[in-house]
Amino acid sequence: MVPSQVEEAWAGSLDLLESMASRGEVTVVVNDVTRPAVAARALAPVRSVLEGRCRVLVATGAHREVTCEEKDALLGGMFPEAPWRCTRADGEPSFGITARGTEMRFDPWVLQGGPLLVLGTVEPHYFAGFTGGRKSLLPGCASRRSIEQNHYLACLPGSAPCALEGNPVHEDMLEAALKALEGGESVFASAVVQGDRLVHLSTGEMTAAFAASVEESRRALCVTLDRPRSVVTARPGAPLDCNLYQSMKAVYNCERAVADGGVLLLDSDCAEGLGADFLASSLRQAVDPAWNPPGREGYRLGDHATVRLVAIRSRIRLALRSNLPRDLVESLGLEPVDDAGSMCCADAVTILDAGTVVPLIRDGCAPWAI
Repeated sequence: MVPSQVEEAWAGSLDLLESMASRGEVTVVVNDVTRPAVAARALAPVRSVLEGRCRVLVATGAHREVTCEEKDALLGGMFPEAPWRCTRADGEPSFGITARGTEMRFDPWVLQGGPLLVLGTVEPHYFAGFTGGRKSLLPGCASRRSIEQNHYLACLPGSAPCALEGNPVHEDMLEAALKALEGGESVFASAVVQGDRLVHLSTGEMTAAFAASVEESRRALCVTLDRPRSVVTARPGAPLDCNLYQSMKAVYNCERAVADGGVLLLDSDCAEGLGADFLASSLRQAVDPAWNPPGREGYRLGDHATVRLVAIRSRIRLALRSNLPRDLVESLGLEPVDDAGSMCCADAVTILDAGTVVPLIRDGCAPWAI
């Protein structure tokens, strides 16, 4: 998008945002380092409205906190004097329970009734359907307990890439986010990024802005294959190639593009290591014949990934080209590969930016069908 198009995207929301800023400090919610940094481009037309009248909340959810330098990079240097912090929701009182049993505990900056500007990117997500919109609040600004209860729903049918209708994770997130927004004013800015390009921006009420960006995301971030392939190389792309936890999203996005008995090769440096404490046990449990899917009370964060991995491993092989120690990779039940090119064959295909791109099969077989 050129600057004039970004300005046009704000046309219907600018008056409300100016009114919000004139009556109190606006809490600007932004993604953490696991999502593309789009603030400098997406918020450029409203920078002057917010300067000196905002505070910044980095929606880290269950991820690690960001550093001050990372925060500055996420904002493109904007609002250097604004108060800021990462999500702090643990220990906060619940303001209700969703229909699916998730206790709603959010960061107080979200629930204090002050105006909110929520900026997020919308791309396919392996169990929430798509990122962005409601997901910026749950899990982005929620307590770990709330996140665990919501993520348990990813063990159930319907949770899959690009799927919203009938997706229990999405529907639970949406219910919680709508209740969190009751009684306050908010503007959502939902961006679609392709590679390093901002290709679409919708602003306004949460559900409308999200829905518009979902449609654009489907067009921009899905690729079509003529048939499942015997070898699929999935490259997550930055910033998801930072660790194995984030990189695994490429596996969940692309596994249905692999023919039965084929190989899915995850090609990612994983410079920061595993990226989540529970990942190692999740991967190892997925090859343990004695492991059983958890119930709601027994669920631990990451078990949903094990459920998905068990199904994947029953059908295809998983390999990994990374900078992780070979013995660690083997202990996780993955086939270590030194050179991604060594698996090339006539029936191979490479999916770039596979952490956000979902391959579709031309005959209409949805890649998320489990």
